Amino acid sequence: MYSKLKHWFGFRFTLLTSSDVELRESARKFQAHFSSDIEEEVFEDELIQFVGYIKQYPTEAVTPLACLRRIQEDGISEAFPNVDAALRVYLTLPVANTEGERCFLCSRE
Repeated sequence: MYSKLKHWFGFRFTLLTSSDVELRESARKFQAHFSSDIEEEVFEDELIQFVGYIKQYPTEAVTPLACLRRIQEDGISEAFPNVDAALRVYLTLPVANTEGERCFLCSRE
């Protein structure tokens, strides 16, 4: 499960250090999996533009939650609607993996 999350959301942790080529590849992977939430034609460019925008803030302000708050506070969600959606998807994922517990409970019944 965690390897899938890293595959889909890995770009979130390397926004400031990834090259444009790496960001584009990450955006393609993310969009391929979340195609109903993210517009394919624009997400790559939007992500690169967002990285340029967010670089003006201190490094500690580049967490997923801080980025979403920055989008909301600056009123730029219309400029970065797909980045906004990607951050919301990421931030609403369950924080625990209970798959092992579920399997254990099923085997005992």
